[in-house]
Amino acid sequence: MFEKPKSLIELSEHEFENLASYMNGAWDGSGPDPGYCWNEFFSDADLGKVPEWFDEWLAVFELEELVFLEREDNDAWAALFLLKDTKRNQFVVYNSMRDDPPVRVGELCYSIDSMNPEMLRAFVDDFLGPEGIKQIGVRLNQELVPLF
Repeated sequence: MFEKPKSLIELSEHEFENLASYMNGAWDGSGPDPGYCWNEFFSDADLGKVPEWFDEWLAVFELEELVFLEREDNDAWAALFLLKDTKRNQFVVYNSMRDDPPVRVGELCYSIDSMNPEMLRAFVDDFLGPEGIKQIGVRLNQELVPLF
């Protein structure tokens, strides 16, 4: 795992889950406490030390929230994210729920050049379901997915 710099499409499910969780701030490195870090992650996985290329590789990823749902008691949340690989001009859409691993939605990855509001709106509509934005506690990124 993480033996070389990989594109989004090359990541295994486990690698993707760890990267996506790390990017959206929910990552604990599958470790014993929230203070767990990449150094411990690599060590515990018998991968040795974090490779020299890893920080530079990690820096090419950008995360944007498309939509966020939260219950009134703040006990449960679900979100739809857009994870971009700026070096390779790729992105992936994934959903994440509190205490559950991130799950890719649609294809393994798309070209950033193909991204447009209509395409992203289709992901949001599928995620929100028939109630749409009428749900309580919905936060929509209107810069990426304008209301129309």
